[in-house]
Amino acid sequence: MSFSRILAAALWALAALPIMAASSSGARVLPMAAGPFLAPPLARDRDEGGRLSSESTSAKGLLYVAHATNPGGEVAIYKQEGSAQRPIGRIKDGVDGPFGLFVDRKRNLYVANVVNGTVTVYSPGTTSPSLTLTGAGAPYDVVVGRDGTVYVANIGDLDNPSDGSGSVLAYPPGQTTPSKTIVAFKKVGEFPTAVALDSSDNLYVVFHRPYDSARPNKPLGEILEFSQGSMTKKNLGIHIASPLGLTIDTSNNLLVIDQSGPSVEVFPAGSSTPSKVISIPVSAAFVALNHSNDEIWVTGGFYSIVHEMSYPAGQLTDTIAKKAAYFVTGVATSLDGSS
Repeated sequence: MSFSRILAAALWALAALPIMAASSSGARVLPMAAGPFLAPPLARDRDEGGRLSSESTSAKGLLYVAHATNPGGEVAIYKQEGSAQRPIGRIKDGVDGPFGLFVDRKRNLYVANVVNGTVTVYSPGTTSPSLTLTGAGAPYDVVVGRDGTVYVANIGDLDNPSDGSGSVLAYPPGQTTPSKTIVAFKKVGEFPTAVALDSSDNLYVVFHRPYDSARPNKPLGEILEFSQGSMTKKNLGIHIASPLGLTIDTSNNLLVIDQSGPSVEVFPAGSSTPSKVISIPVSAAFVALNHSNDEIWVTGGFYSIVHEMSYPAGQLTDTIAKKAAYFVTGVATSLDGSS
């Protein structure tokens, strides 16, 4: 399968809508985002080498942004502080169609590579993987528990992401193959798009339901909860029109991307109604919080852009843009020096 078709399939799952354009060969290809950005003036980064600066080797106070390109891709490293940031480092080794990102309590970076089917792990201040997790098929998102257990959202068959082979897998600490399947999505049109853990290590899974052409306005996303160590699911009764990314703040509020807004919907613990809807200027894919929970970063997916916004106010404070050839997918933040 060609890279363009693989990445198109992955981003088809991202959009979960009929956004693919037909190529002359019949393969699905990605349409480029058209029209002007509806945001403040953009700072475009320079294509500097794959080195790490002294600032990035500490792995403190950093912002990681996944860029899916043709071929491969990269994870660009920025400082969280400042405006119109340019990258201070890049990670390319082992990266292939990066989507979800996560930084654990030891500041290790996890990258879900949807194209080569791996999750690569990078120790603080390094650019080559220290560990490579396999067996997930098409990893779309990743999160790590306090005990080191790795949870991976697998969207299934890349050639047909809605074929009913999606799952969430668990990897014991230090292991490179999964030990169990937390949940399998066997219905055609169902697959997970994001995973997150709350302060008690309860697992939350955003999943995409089948699209019903007879009911085009029916919400496509729901959220499952699994208590720590349990494989018993609880549907939270939350409905998202077009779901994707997920993160959780220190008060255990769920922050869920709704691409149809585009917006970040904030659900208090135990509630199926959002207490806050943060509008995003252009488009939204994945979301990350800083350690003090007063800033969020939202990636633009098809739009090569990252929005920094105050939280929970939702005021736009900064914008990072890439060249148009990039698709900006996952985002994660490192700890700011405290643990």
